Amino acid sequence: MGAEDEDSLTGIMRGPDYDRIYIEAWRSTIARCEKNLERCDLKDALEIKSAEHFRKNIDRMLRKYENELMETEVLMLLIPILDHYEQFANSFVHLMQNKVEVSMMWGLLHLVLKLALESTGDLDRINRMVKSIGCKLEYMNETMSNFDNKGQKMKVYVDISTDLVNLWLNIILAFRDITFGGPKSLKWEEIMSRFKDVLSLVEEATGNFSRILARNAKEFRIEEFERLQALLQPETVTPTDSQLVFPCHMLPSHQNHRFFSRSKELDMIHESLQPIASRKIMTSVAMHGLGGVGKTQIALMYAYQHRQDYDAIFWFHAQTITGLEQCVNEATKRLGIKKSNPDAHNLVIFHDWLQSTGKNHRYLDVLI
Repeated sequence: MGAEDEDSLTGIMRGPDYDRIYIEAWRSTIARCEKNLERCDLKDALEIKSAEHFRKNIDRMLRKYENELMETEVLMLLIPILDHYEQFANSFVHLMQNKVEVSMMWGLLHLVLKLALESTGDLDRINRMVKSIGCKLEYMNETMSNFDNKGQKMKVYVDISTDLVNLWLNIILAFRDITFGGPKSLKWEEIMSRFKDVLSLVEEATGNFSRILARNAKEFRIEEFERLQALLQPETVTPTDSQLVFPCHMLPSHQNHRFFSRSKELDMIHESLQPIASRKIMTSVAMHGLGGVGKTQIALMYAYQHRQDYDAIFWFHAQTITGLEQCVNEATKRLGIKKSNPDAHNLVIFHDWLQSTGKNHRYLDVLI
């Protein structure tokens, strides 16, 4: 599905100026508002400049309808949904090179809510529409936040923003037509069709971006796997012990002199790591527990207390491949294995040396 998904998202030609496209679409919408809205409705819409203004007006509405159970419930449940609209609007503004004004989106939505509260029987319908779009935007916002291709995102934001504003505008016009005796059922059929189109647009964009992200993640995993395979393939020559530098203690630069107690744990580690003649395999100890309980400090104290017991001690940061590679490079340098090697070579050489040196030298690897 890869190339098709990207094509469906990128009706994105390389040349278009999306700031200009959006501004032209926006001006067309404003002109339509000025032409079709009643003067008082237009005035109300233009007074709402942002999500913050919208929330303040919801507070006023809550006071106005404080004795109306359904109206109060709708307004209260709408407040968290507004966060998804706001994140969508902010993301869109940040994508554009030039500053764009999205206040009309808030103004028209405010007017839709106001008219729904004043209508008879349509509040629940409007409430479900606003919440449904908000929930779709929540998932889309989450998906888009992980997507880096700015060009592909722009067209989607332009289309959805324009369709949202046109949907709110058509709802307002439908309310006014119904108020003046227009055919209610036909008006709402048209509105519901536009509403479903907006939902489909958001769902399609989210699905396409999700598939592209999944494909990119799969390709990244394949690249990482191939890279790890390459680390194990080079032919290497393991140096003899006479060529190496001992003792080699690669530890954090300072011992923690404020470390107290934990003697029981230190004794248990020491006992577990003692060589036994009948045991021909390497021994290991794993410490586990919540973060911050002192596991790293216990390991550090053991290593410092028993430096004389080991010809080599290596302290590895193994949470990432990059961190491990850096530590292995440092270890091979201190041992004197080679002066300069690619990372892959150093990993294999060091691995081979660990496997062969146990007969002649004691070493301690600490992985954190």
